[in-house]
Amino acid sequence: MYALKGAEYSELFRRSFSDSFMVSESSGRLPDKFSCHSSALKYRDFDILHFRGSFQDDIVVRHSGSPTHVSLHFQLNGRSDASISGFAANLPMAKGQFNLMNCVHPDSTFTFPKQQGYEYVCIGLKPTFFQTLLGTCGEGYEHLFKLSVEEKCFSLFQTNKPIGAWLKSNVNALFQAPIPQNLMSSYIQAKVTELTVLTLASGDKFTESELFSAADKDKLYAVKNHLSACFLGDLNLAGIAKQFLLNEFKLKKGFRNMFGITVFGYIFKLRMEHARYLVCHSDLSVGEVALIVGYHSDAAFIRAFKQTFGVSPGQMAKSSY
Repeated sequence: MYALKGAEYSELFRRSFSDSFMVSESSGRLPDKFSCHSSALKYRDFDILHFRGSFQDDIVVRHSGSPTHVSLHFQLNGRSDASISGFAANLPMAKGQFNLMNCVHPDSTFTFPKQQGYEYVCIGLKPTFFQTLLGTCGEGYEHLFKLSVEEKCFSLFQTNKPIGAWLKSNVNALFQAPIPQNLMSSYIQAKVTELTVLTLASGDKFTESELFSAADKDKLYAVKNHLSACFLGDLNLAGIAKQFLLNEFKLKKGFRNMFGITVFGYIFKLRMEHARYLVCHSDLSVGEVALIVGYHSDAAFIRAFKQTFGVSPGQMAKSSY
């Protein structure tokens, strides 16, 4: 296997963004080892690389660095493997597959087996562009937005997805557009946006339950145990998150995913159960019980109690005798 340094590879195919729209071509060749050619489109928010190559020997490219970016990778022909910092497992690609990866200051090693006609298109997005786009996609993509903002590495799909006919035609249109040069930057930006949306909409999304590590889950169990003991205290999300070293997103989403109820839904449930116990087994007035479980309005407490148990506190107290 022939080894190529990442710096040598980057000289041929450097990932970068540009304030002005740029089109470029690059080629590289090493006799009896490989030959390759790339076409690149660069602008403020994206860097598109169309890479084609033939490998007469197995090639490994070690320690190729690039800026933080979101990578939409479409493998049109051939196969390769990648080890990228921040990802626990390798990221192989076979003909006709695609995926989206969030790469944070990546240090990458690529392996290209001996083959002819290798080809891929890779669209690198600036994180700010990706985050702005996610902000228009609704609550279902909030978890991806948070991961991007927090600079966490992830792949959109656990296993690569097949490139459908619609996606492939849009990928091909990036480099085959019958568009005047003065309109090209607007056209390409629109196609990049379209391809990103189509990628996000393709198949099963990254599920929220996969966002939480074993340590996160242990913390969430600890939160639940804490709430079970301290549900009458002065509680708020920011305070709970800080106490258990979780961000508020993980606290809210993780708690709901793991226990099937929101944090405040669980607190409310515990307080109502405690209120029922006090109503049935103490001589406290309705107003006193209301204050204990956090209500300063008797009417609001009675309304919440009745919505929970179907009867008022007074009716439940009578039925308990």
